[in-house]
Amino acid sequence: MSPLFTLFLVTSFANIATPGIGAVMAVNLGLSQGWKRAIPGCLGIAIGIAFLFVIALSGTGAVLATHPAAFSVIQLIGAAFLAYLGIRSILKKPKHASLIGRHDEQTESGFSQFMKCAAISAANPQPIIFGLTVLPSFIDPTFSYVFQSAVMIAIYALIVFVMMMAYAILAAHARVFLSGPRGPRVINCISGVVFLFLAAFLLYRALAL
Repeated sequence: MSPLFTLFLVTSFANIATPGIGAVMAVNLGLSQGWKRAIPGCLGIAIGIAFLFVIALSGTGAVLATHPAAFSVIQLIGAAFLAYLGIRSILKKPKHASLIGRHDEQTESGFSQFMKCAAISAANPQPIIFGLTVLPSFIDPTFSYVFQSAVMIAIYALIVFVMMMAYAILAAHARVFLSGPRGPRVINCISGVVFLFLAAFLLYRALAL
């Protein structure tokens, strides 16, 4: 294993382990869906970040980086979507007060969860900056740029998926404390607050640019 690759792995783990939007989403998934049903969502988070890295390393990210307004627009759209999800979750009335963990109506389809998480992840363009400023440092000029970029993106996405699943599994254990009749309603409110927090975070980042 080359020193560059080792440094890339260490940097990736350190960056991903730092709690951010992805971690908050993963915790929310584990709490509301359970860790098994959180798999599509965690995969969506990883794919969303991989998509941003492709943009960064393909050169498009350099263009976006020189136009802060483009970042602001993307983040404003993401904030609006998250605010919608938050309000909908808070106002949603559980149809069944079934125990948490059963296959009740609190769950959503895997595809829907995947697409939602991928969209939210891609709405936070900050990874483009990481891809532009950090990832190129681990490129060996004596080897294929495209191949190395593809490998790094794939490995980074895999690490993201594993770390997000770890967050989801830890959160899923908290579901036992919300297994009463009021559980679904409490989870809806918690999910709504989380989405609104993320919306406020993206809005702040967009206005700060």
